[in-house]
Order: sequence, then structure tokens, then C-alpha cells
Amino acid sequence: QEKFHPLFGGEIVGPAINHIPQIPPFFWAFLTFGIGIAEAYRIQIGWVDPRTSTGASWTDTQFQLRDDYEPGDLGWDPLGIKPTDPEELEALQLKELNNGRLAMIAA
Repeated sequence: QEKFHPLFGGEIVGPAINHIPQIPPFFWAFLTFGIGIAEAYRIQIGWVDPRTSTGASWTDTQFQLRDDYEPGDLGWDPLGIKPTDPEELEALQLKELNNGRLAMIAA
């Protein structure tokens, strides 16, 4: 049996299938709140706000992505490792997709 339990003070015990019901409710509330904040931020970056649309109707811009938005690019690159050359960026993205696909096949 493991002696080191970094999460929840070692109170979660037993088979893995029984671990989720043992997690304290405050963790789920905190997790849900954190995911909500992250998703709200992503929505503000990626989608057109229908309230600020000009033209016909607000329903024309509902659920539309911004023209300059690329899915997955939230502008967060703290280490500055994102290539500035578009061809190099495309090659890196293709490598990432292929590695992800290989990992899914292997799983």
C-alpha cells in the first residue's frame, strides 16, 4: 500500500472505481467554477458577440467564430515557443495532430 497521498489527506482509499464518490463536494464546486471561468474566457476570444453585431439581425452572428480566431489559439505562449513562420507553425500543428492520433490508436 502506498504511504504518500498528496491529495485529500489520504482519505480516498479502496479500488479506483470507488474513488470519485469519496472526493469532497467542495472540490467539485471549485472544479466546476474553474472550468466555467476558462470556458467564458475562451468564448469571449473566439466567438462574435451577437449584441454588438451591425447589420440585419443579431441571429446572423449568433454562434459564429471571429474571422481572426483559430481554434485552440488563445494567445497564451508564455515561453515564446510558437513559431512565427506560418509554414513552420502548420508543420508543428500537423505533428501534434499525428502524435495525438497515434496515441489514441495506441490506447
